[in-house]
This record gives sequence, structure tokens and C-alpha cells, in this order.
Amino acid sequence: MKNYSFRILNEEKKQFEITYNVKTLRFQLKIKRSFTVMKELLNAYPEFINIHILDGKLNDPN
Repeated sequence: MKNYSFRILNEEKKQFEITYNVKTLRFQLKIKRSFTVMKELLNAYPEFINIHILDGKLNDPN
């Protein structure tokens, strides 16, 4: 999508922003696991993601 972008603001503090058209939202997550999942979802968007892609990164097949 040409109007969509995201960037990681601070990996250590788990901060990122998503921009779509002219609106930008900034987030800070508290849990590393949720931050890892969010990064993968943002990288895959607008395509679908197979959750098993995260098995190795999360060290958990569930």
C-alpha cells in the first residue's frame, strides 16, 4: 500500500509508529512477545501471515 508505512522508534522501549495517509499513531508495548508479533504483522501487511512463521522467533509453537 502506497499510503502505509511504519517504523520502529525504539527497539529497547518497544516503540513504533504506523502512518496511513496523513494520520500517524505511535505505540509503546510493554511485553517483548507482543512487540515481536507486531513487527512481523507490520512487515507482512497487507499480505496474510502464517502464525507458524513466528515459531522460531518466539521459541514456542503455540
